[in-house]
Amino acid sequence: MFWTLIEVQRAEGGNPAVVPPVVYMDYDAALAGLYSALAAAARSGLAYHSAHLLRSDGIATDGRVFEHRIAEEE
Repeated sequence: MFWTLIEVQRAEGGNPAVVPPVVYMDYDAALAGLYSALAAAARSGLAYHSAHLLRSDGIATDGRVFEHRIAEEE
């Protein structure tokens, strides 16, 4: 079995983009990659930033979406 890390980013008003996927043959390594991506996404200045693990049988096992709202100037 293998796991694919998929990361999606979108700047405010921009189009979504997928970071090149990374394939892991070990689940623990896949989780480490996922948590690294999620740590960056949690503090990202992007409007939308997500990371997910997709198992080789097509099941999404882990992931998180961060939607950062840009504060409107008063």
